Amino acid sequence: MEWREIMKKLKVDLEDIAMCMDHRDRYDQNYYLDTETAETVCIPGELMRALEEGKSLADLPAWEFELVDLAKEVLAGSSRYVEIPVRCSGEAYHQMVEFAGSVKDRTLKEKLESALHGKGAFRRFKDTLLDHPEVEKEWFQFKADRDREEVREWLESLGIEIEKK
Repeated sequence: MEWREIMKKLKVDLEDIAMCMDHRDRYDQNYYLDTETAETVCIPGELMRALEEGKSLADLPAWEFELVDLAKEVLAGSSRYVEIPVRCSGEAYHQMVEFAGSVKDRTLKEKLESALHGKGAFRRFKDTLLDHPEVEKEWFQFKADRDREEVREWLESLGIEIEKK
């Protein structure tokens, strides 16, 4: 059987998955991709911990009760729901380094490269771009393009092909 034949085609929101990948604090929320519908699902960490530890669900907010069956299915190891990976800060940093290296304005390029050294690099990089709205716009486009590509690669590793909308 040819590889393309076994790929599952889904209409996927690449930006939504990329945002989930950017959310590094997974104590409060867990993100999953429903491999049948291509929807992203967010299950509160509080609910997952309560189920894992066999605690009473009586103290959970009412809106979380709608997610109990889904959370149980995830915890049971359902292949339908795949945890969306966290983009490591190293990858995000690499994106900034790559972008800074591509900036044509030599002075701004040097400022961005300098901003990337030491603690607080993410904040300094973003603060430097605030003074250059056109380049900041280019940065957001650059980051979005790289994020979409990372999501595409991850989906392909799951055997999911993006269906054109």
